[in-house]
Amino acid sequence: MTKQQQYDPFGLETATVHADWWADGMTVTVTELSYEAVQTTAKHLINAKTPLPKNKREANRLISTYGDLDTANQQFHTTLAGIVSWTFTNDKGEPMPVTLENVKKLRAADAKFIEEAIDALNPDRDEEFPDDSGNGEEKPKG
Repeated sequence: MTKQQQYDPFGLETATVHADWWADGMTVTVTELSYEAVQTTAKHLINAKTPLPKNKREANRLISTYGDLDTANQQFHTTLAGIVSWTFTNDKGEPMPVTLENVKKLRAADAKFIEEAIDALNPDRDEEFPDDSGNGEEKPKG
């Protein structure tokens, strides 16, 4: 894996990554998650009532990977929030936009690689923000 770090003026660290099995020039730029992104993706889990995909094979793949579809749905949104850009193209060579639908269509190995790159910039999100108890014992890192 090649990783090139760059400074983000808003304080969010980013990294451009390339998997060894990708063609030359294929990269994904990922970001440290903002507080808003963390809260938004958590909201997707809280409010989730994700229906099973009609394709049984796809439903089984999601359940075996994530345990349940609501967790899968949250992971899709977390991955989407962590992607700044990518250089992926379709079979006609046209750029593929970074969308929730395209994140869901990624090969499992590619999605895992991207998720790991996002996780590397967000090593412990549970400790990054104060707890919800209001006691103020935990402080944001920084």
